[in-house]
Amino acid sequence: MYQSRITIVLFVILLTRFSIGVITDVHLVGGPDSNKGTIEIKIDNGTWETVCGNNTNYTDVMLICQKLGFKGASRAIQETPYGQNSTPNHGLLCDKDDTNLSDCSVANSTECSVAAAASCHGEGYLGCFLDMRFDQVLSGESLIDKLMTISYCIQFCNESTTANYTFAGVEYRDECYCGEASDNYTRHGVRADEKCQLACSGDSTESCGGDGHITVFRIHTETSETTSTIGSTWSTEEIQEESPQTEVMTYQPSSDKTSDHSPRDELTSSPLTTTFSPTLQQYCNSSYFGAVVGEGVVIIILSVLLIVSVIYNIRIRKMMKDSNKDQKTQHVDLIQSSSSPESDTSFYRNIQDIRESDPSATSDGDGYYSSQIYK
Repeated sequence: MYQSRITIVLFVILLTRFSIGVITDVHLVGGPDSNKGTIEIKIDNGTWETVCGNNTNYTDVMLICQKLGFKGASRAIQETPYGQNSTPNHGLLCDKDDTNLSDCSVANSTECSVAAAASCHGEGYLGCFLDMRFDQVLSGESLIDKLMTISYCIQFCNESTTANYTFAGVEYRDECYCGEASDNYTRHGVRADEKCQLACSGDSTESCGGDGHITVFRIHTETSETTSTIGSTWSTEEIQEESPQTEVMTYQPSSDKTSDHSPRDELTSSPLTTTFSPTLQQYCNSSYFGAVVGEGVVIIILSVLLIVSVIYNIRIRKMMKDSNKDQKTQHVDLIQSSSSPESDTSFYRNIQDIRESDPSATSDGDGYYSSQIYK
């Protein structure tokens, strides 16, 4: 008799706790995009009911995103940041074996006050994959930022001037990796979406991979259209204004393969890591360009002055050298002319002529002879 009473009490509790009804519709309201928002459901095609956030988990969100036609589940949010239209009266109890949202049980939740929210992966989502510390599945540029989000990473890879990247991946909350079309992001293995459920450091309503697990997206040409369906849209100005610290990493993959750990442990001591501020970088780039142009002009002017000075000195030296040469030449000519044998010969020939001109020399002949020589 006592046991039968306990059974009846338990049965009554179960009846009051679980409603008899099937979820026939669901939507997300209040969010920035169609893939995010507070969860509201219809039971047996009734009115919209706000879902309680106390027991909302990844399995619930996975079936909700599937029902809404999204590619995958990003985050289960137990306290919605998007507001709520009514007090939550029902909670979801979905099992891992459930294949549709209609298979989930609905629980009465009369004491719940906080609504649940969901975040889904939109177009471009490829899945969750195992990654290796020294053998990254995406081989392109890398970025670490404390304000990392999915759309931020996609924009970073899409706007790169280094390469025309095809893939973007987020990992371990704040890491972003870019990949080319030739990268095989599945080579270490495919994992369930729940392995990539760490909240993004820049937006807790999104998941940015896991420890040793990377969430990969395909990049589209139109960044704004891609980010509007995958996550909150970031403009270049917002990223530069709000990002206090950014670390850019260039990884050199090796043949060593380790366990399912992210490369984050190696970042502190890695000589390939550089810290910079995007705003400061933009300012420095413009200042550096101006400084380079100014220095270039100064260098050109100095070079011209130096060349002119060298040419002038060379010409002065040449002129002085030519002048000295002319003086030396004149001096040598003078010496040669004064000591010329022809002059001496002429002189003595004149003397001889004088002697021969007066063979009849007298006693005064010596004087006459001297006078002739003097003349």
